[in-house]
Amino acid sequence: MKERTSHNRQTRENHAQDDIPRAISTKGIKAFVSSHLPSDHPLRLLISTEKAELTVEEFRIKLDDWLTLLDYKS
Repeated sequence: MKERTSHNRQTRENHAQDDIPRAISTKGIKAFVSSHLPSDHPLRLLISTEKAELTVEEFRIKLDDWLTLLDYKS
């Protein structure tokens, strides 16, 4: 029975990993900054140059920088 429980847990973990996105689209954030920030705002200019999709890790790292820049400029 213990072996079956371990197998079920492993199966759930594998399915959970399948649900994690491999890339994040920047379309939404580009649309947001385009409609909410002035055209000369550095954050708007920076995000507009990003590629269409970022890995989760790239997005996480850039998000920290974007929030810092947004706070600095506000």
